[in-house]
Amino acid sequence: MHGSLQQLTEKAVSFFDNPIMIHDQDFYQLAAAGLTEQDQQWEYDATSDQYRVPYEIINDFKINSDYLDTMQTRKPSIFPAETFGYQILYLNLWYYGEYRGRILVDETSRSLLPSDAYLLENFTEIVKEYFRSSLYLRNMHNYQLARLLQAMLAGEPADQNILSTRLLYSGWTIQDDYFCACLFPQAADFYTHAMQYHCKQLSEKFPQSCVFEQENHIVVLMNASLSDCNVQQFQNEIAVYLRDGLMKAGISAIGHDLNDFFYYHQQALMAYKTGRQKQPTFWSYAFDQYRTDFILQHAMQTFPVRFLCRPELEILRAYDQAHSSMLEETLRCYLTNERALLHTAELMDIHRTTLLYRIRRIEELTGLHLDDEQTRFDLLLSFHLIFQ
Repeated sequence: MHGSLQQLTEKAVSFFDNPIMIHDQDFYQLAAAGLTEQDQQWEYDATSDQYRVPYEIINDFKINSDYLDTMQTRKPSIFPAETFGYQILYLNLWYYGEYRGRILVDETSRSLLPSDAYLLENFTEIVKEYFRSSLYLRNMHNYQLARLLQAMLAGEPADQNILSTRLLYSGWTIQDDYFCACLFPQAADFYTHAMQYHCKQLSEKFPQSCVFEQENHIVVLMNASLSDCNVQQFQNEIAVYLRDGLMKAGISAIGHDLNDFFYYHQQALMAYKTGRQKQPTFWSYAFDQYRTDFILQHAMQTFPVRFLCRPELEILRAYDQAHSSMLEETLRCYLTNERALLHTAELMDIHRTTLLYRIRRIEELTGLHLDDEQTRFDLLLSFHLIFQ
């Protein structure tokens, strides 16, 4: 609880004769007084040492049309009794056009009166003073760093002195190891302002990070040097959070200069887009795992596959169709397994002598020299393109 705000809320109960609750934009309880057993149950979050609305209820809000309508109101309003069994008088807290929380008066002790709306407006002005004096001062340095990073994403070069100063408050340097993750929530998260909730949760889950909203996704910049967390560990740690929030994420490779943040962000976006196409059931996609896929897909946007592949493969394909042979598959298996004769023969369930015969036949038909490294690379790239 927040001392002075809690004391004010306790005094206000005597005017409303009903329970009062105040929560911020992240559904964390700022103050509460006069609660009864009928009132909504709050869940204790040990990480922040605060009470918050259970995540299951937040998910229900996302699909509750009545609740979604309440997110835009500017005056005291009534939430109907159908959802909780009693009416709720509420007033949203707005600060410079941004939603910052809500005050609720539950109709559980006496019926709501028209004068309660007037009282709530006056009480809200007092609460706003708390927001002005303390809520917007916390995490100021992270907020300033986030604004600087957003400017970098917009293509603005970072002033090195300002960037170094912002990082200094967190004990970071420009040359630390960094990676970027882009998380894509459900559309309903934007209507319920759950994006702010997710940002706070992620900031607490990953202390050595800077988290902020960016268009249709959440950006998490991780300091890999200070967090001692690599991309694989990050994927493991965030997996449950993504699943519970029905989100997916793209993650960049690790870089060593924060001035390249724009490209870390691009890598994360590319990993998300490419990975979701290749393996839609996964929750997260690391750029290093989809690097080749991205390069090939980008190339295929310019040329059809047949113009990117080695033409010798068409010769083998035509020969296989005419003679019911498997020369193209033999070549693919042979190169994929780094020309290991015994292993390739075992995988294809043929004798080693048969494999050697097929390889000679492939070279005779195509004129390929499989001892040449560039030739092997081109052929492997062609097979990757074919199986995209």
